[in-house]
Amino acid sequence: MGEASESTEALESEGIAPPAGQGMFRGRGGVFVGLADRLAGRYGFVLALILLDYVTLSLLSGETATWARVVAQVSLGLTLIVTLIAAQVHSRWLITAAFFVIAGLFALGGAALLRGEFLTNVVYVTGALLVIVTPILILRDVASHAVVTTETVLGAACAYLLFGICFALVYASVGQFMPNGFFGAGNSPTSDYLFFSFMTLTTVGYGNLIPAAPLGQSLAMVEALSGQIYLVVVVARLVSLWGQERSTTIRIGHRRRRSHHDGERHDA
Repeated sequence: MGEASESTEALESEGIAPPAGQGMFRGRGGVFVGLADRLAGRYGFVLALILLDYVTLSLLSGETATWARVVAQVSLGLTLIVTLIAAQVHSRWLITAAFFVIAGLFALGGAALLRGEFLTNVVYVTGALLVIVTPILILRDVASHAVVTTETVLGAACAYLLFGICFALVYASVGQFMPNGFFGAGNSPTSDYLFFSFMTLTTVGYGNLIPAAPLGQSLAMVEALSGQIYLVVVVARLVSLWGQERSTTIRIGHRRRRSHHDGERHDA
């Protein structure tokens, strides 16, 4: 966070008030509060967790054992909780996220015992609901940054990746209620949904996976358009402002050092 503190000092030297702290937990209150303070705004760490989640979900998608689904659910749930902490959201969002993670785990246990498709559908739906709100909360936190830093840009990247995972879970949820599956070939592994989602989000579109129903095609079009608009409007604007902030910080730093040297020369 050195870049943010340097930019804040630069703003203070120009007579501009820095942004007030918006941490979810304030003061000193034990290990959890200290951990939350350290994670606040650390979107680089969150980005690494999201990429690790993608790999984990892809590797475990072919496993039908309960343990594999539990690992995937816990991995995604913990990552989203850490993401919410980094976004400095209100504690009620953390409680809601924990509730959905626990509900998903109970649904997995019930599906393993009863061997029913309904509880499996509940797992996909709870996962989609948990993921869908997280990028929105990240963008709300990013929009509140008075100074655009590296962490701000990384936060926007985290939201972009979470959009891809979110749509993958939405596709999986929709596919559970279709007789022939989302792609018209029966049940598909999670890796297929992730692959199709990110190919759609980035508009690469290899064409080896195609939604079989009009609803799936409409959702894919929404994702493709949303992804392009997000990159053009949000990310491009943040990167532009980030470059301006860096140049302003460097210029102010040079001015302060020059003033300091002139003062020393005058005293001598």
